[in-house]
Amino acid sequence: MTMDEAIAWIQRQLGFRRALASEIQTSLQQAIIRIELDATLSRPRFLVQEYSDGAFVTTAGTRTVAIPTGFLQEAELDGGLYIYDSTADDPYIELTKAEPAYVRGAFTESEQPTHYGIQGANLIFGGIPDAAYDLRWFAYFKDNSAITGGETNLWLTHRPFLIIGEAGVHIASAARSPSLDYFSQLLKAERQALEATVVVDQEADSSASMGGDD
Repeated sequence: MTMDEAIAWIQRQLGFRRALASEIQTSLQQAIIRIELDATLSRPRFLVQEYSDGAFVTTAGTRTVAIPTGFLQEAELDGGLYIYDSTADDPYIELTKAEPAYVRGAFTESEQPTHYGIQGANLIFGGIPDAAYDLRWFAYFKDNSAITGGETNLWLTHRPFLIIGEAGVHIASAARSPSLDYFSQLLKAERQALEATVVVDQEADSSASMGGDD
């Protein structure tokens, strides 16, 4: 679903009040931000993304790298932090996660890192990087950049009606629209559907990790 399509859906429920188009767009964008930061809602798998950036590299002689903007949390089964070596047959070299104190204490030499930890807003590496290593991180990242018109994002692609419900509740409440009950019920149903999907994914992961059914 695109932003325009989401706006049109809400407009239909409000009685085609086209004058609200810009307000609806803003509300949809804000709804995505609220949903992503909602600690009571499980993270959907589609937010697990590979983060790479020209600035996401280590610095020789420096143990830390800032955690990228947009990071939400690590992914247990789908995730991992890697050094990326484009010259290797398998360019992804996985790093082992450990407690920051262990990383700092056990790895004091200048070398290619094999371990990492998370401390505050930084990644901590061990050993101390001896060169600039490109990094790749498979983790949960936000996807709330401002989109307009025919553009879409992960939320509008995978869970559009969760976002429509969240935005619609705020719009209908502010406008004192009779559509408030519709959007409230939609939001409730979509939150439950997301949680159910996450549970199914977790059960599938658990089964796979144990070798599946014999």
